[in-house]
Amino acid sequence: MERCRYRRAVLGRVVAVVSALLIVAGGPTVVAAQPPPAPPPGATAFGPIPVFPDTPDHRFFATTGHSLNSGFKAYWEAYGGLAIFGYPISEEFQEKEIDGQIRTAQYFERARFEYHPEFKGSPYEVELGLLGREVANCASPTSCGGSPGGQFSLVGKVAMGNPAVPFLPKAAFPSTVEHTYFPTTGHSLNFGFKAYWEVNGGLALFGDPISEEFTEKNPDTGQEYTVQYFERERFEYHPEFAGSPYEVELGRLGAQVALTRGYPVNGQAIPTPGDPLSARFTSLYTSNERLRGLLGPPATMTFQSPGAVLEFEHGRLIAHREDGGLNLISVLCGDPQTGQAFVSSRLTLYYEDTFSAGQSVGGGPGPQPGLYEPGRVFGAFWRARADVRMCLGYATAPDATSYTVTVQNFSHGLLLSTSDGQAVYALYLIEGPPPSGRYERFALPTP
Repeated sequence: MERCRYRRAVLGRVVAVVSALLIVAGGPTVVAAQPPPAPPPGATAFGPIPVFPDTPDHRFFATTGHSLNSGFKAYWEAYGGLAIFGYPISEEFQEKEIDGQIRTAQYFERARFEYHPEFKGSPYEVELGLLGREVANCASPTSCGGSPGGQFSLVGKVAMGNPAVPFLPKAAFPSTVEHTYFPTTGHSLNFGFKAYWEVNGGLALFGDPISEEFTEKNPDTGQEYTVQYFERERFEYHPEFAGSPYEVELGRLGAQVALTRGYPVNGQAIPTPGDPLSARFTSLYTSNERLRGLLGPPATMTFQSPGAVLEFEHGRLIAHREDGGLNLISVLCGDPQTGQAFVSSRLTLYYEDTFSAGQSVGGGPGPQPGLYEPGRVFGAFWRARADVRMCLGYATAPDATSYTVTVQNFSHGLLLSTSDGQAVYALYLIEGPPPSGRYERFALPTP
């Protein structure tokens, strides 16, 4: 807010000075309005595309409104999929890279895929872009962290307030089980980051380390984390998730580089075609500073999903469906306005529905009139979770209400529309230990 007031004040002074100059020069002069800067080539590839049915060679992701096709799809599935690369945030398009070459590229949350026809038929036909080098502003693999410069260089580590020391090569040492020295870049890999690098793809996916570990403010969340840069990625240590698979996470360098190059990345106030709620989600999020702080930056566009809700004595269960047809259940325990949002063992604000064909759907009367044991959508989940039963109690209706859920994921939570479409539940993580979750109900702005 202070920044906006400062900009308005500066703009006011500039207008006053220009007006004074025009008067001195002999009266008002009509000055042609300057057109907005043209979007960079390839920007259209970041707009959502129409939904289509999946095939063996093509897959559509409703979460971001983008697709994966043929060779890039095969690479994504073979080398880590969603956990490593994240969702696609663009379609394939022709892009000029920092080496001056024009290649077919596609952006993902954490990576950029590049097609190299000169290596057709080899393991190097699809390669990952050197986003770590680009973000760290490397003149070469052994010279990173310098001042900004060049057509595509980003803010640079020094300009971000981080010392250049972590990017300086260090003295060689003999490698051990817990420490590895890389003479190609003069950097080392240690402990948890070393284990993650070795298990999840190593040199082929991440490249050599180009820095040591150091503390950096995350550009998405504003939180400070221990990080280490590699040629193609940034590793982040999340102590709030210690002991879980999410203790080490990959930075969202794909989205970061795309935004810096001027591309309209998904989640940046782009409505989903045909979904009037998406514009209202955007209006609520942009107008509520506290909500932005709770949820963090958008991680996906809004998307619509078949869903259901069932009210209980002390809360509600909400189901929606993610890409690939996986049913997800969120547990909201409290009053209609606020309360506890259950956090799964995977540290998400929803649980995977494990119901399979042949299981009993349950259902039936509860301990007293007006209360019921849930059946159909939520019955198996409710019966399997003693903690959920203890918190929610019994259902207050015999069956769940089906409706189309509008969903948007954020770095620290998600928004779920209510069954009447007039309000939204904001579910967000609270750092532990152990991590916990909360929910709040917000009225949506009128269209």
